[in-house]
Amino acid sequence: MMNTDDAWPPLPYEDWEPTKQTLHRYTQIVGKVRMALTPSRNHWRHVTLYVSTRGLTTGPMPCGDHHGRPTSSRSLHRSAAGSRARRSR
Repeated sequence: MMNTDDAWPPLPYEDWEPTKQTLHRYTQIVGKVRMALTPSRNHWRHVTLYVSTRGLTTGPMPCGDHHGRPTSSRSLHRSAAGSRARRSR
């Protein structure tokens, strides 16, 4: 049987803090856009982000005559990693 301490590699907060902050900002921006574009519902359910197989998603959002769905995926991950690399220079 595997020891639970060996199941996950160490993840020091200092190493991933810039990435966490970038992802936090992106999710805040997407939430604000969704809050502005979708009709209000009780308990702020119209701004919820959902976990999908590609990352986080909002579900359909109206935008004029169209409905769109932003999804965080590898491109969002690359953006976060790129911002971390720029900060470390």
